Amino acid sequence: MEIGKLFLGVLLTFIVVVLLPFLLARFALTPELNGAAWYILLVTAGGLSLKTLFADSAGNKLQWSKVGNDYCTIAFGGVLTSFAIQIVSNTDLFPGIGNITVIKDIPAFSKSASANRSAQLMVALILAMIFMFFAAKISASIKAAEAKGRERPTLSLLNGVLGATLLGSYALILISKG
Repeated sequence: MEIGKLFLGVLLTFIVVVLLPFLLARFALTPELNGAAWYILLVTAGGLSLKTLFADSAGNKLQWSKVGNDYCTIAFGGVLTSFAIQIVSNTDLFPGIGNITVIKDIPAFSKSASANRSAQLMVALILAMIFMFFAAKISASIKAAEAKGRERPTLSLLNGVLGATLLGSYALILISKG
């Protein structure tokens, strides 16, 4: 295993999950984060880093396409869980989401804050499914190319970026719980 790639994967995880939400808040693209956000984000980044260290090092090769695909799957599961919890609640469980750029522009369709939040989370869930689908297709394309002896580093990097973007978006949902 190339230790440099492994370190870069862990560093990318911490940048996307910990640093990015604070930078977005600093530039008023998301609501200001409360003190507990640090802990939530650090624990999340630590867990994902352990996943990278153990799972990817077991294969003796860090593959950006696999990391991106895994991150999309993890984020999809998280958004799905958030949606499932919100849809059965009569209260808005994620009040901070309404201040996140792009999500706050989704028009309200109900007088119920919880119903509107469920709709916003459904949009996030659909986007996560789209990201996950494209990440899987890219991974399949890379695997097919490798079987023919070719490498696809640009597609591999694209998959890593897709996964990191979706994971960073899910981190915003996670810390917006309030």
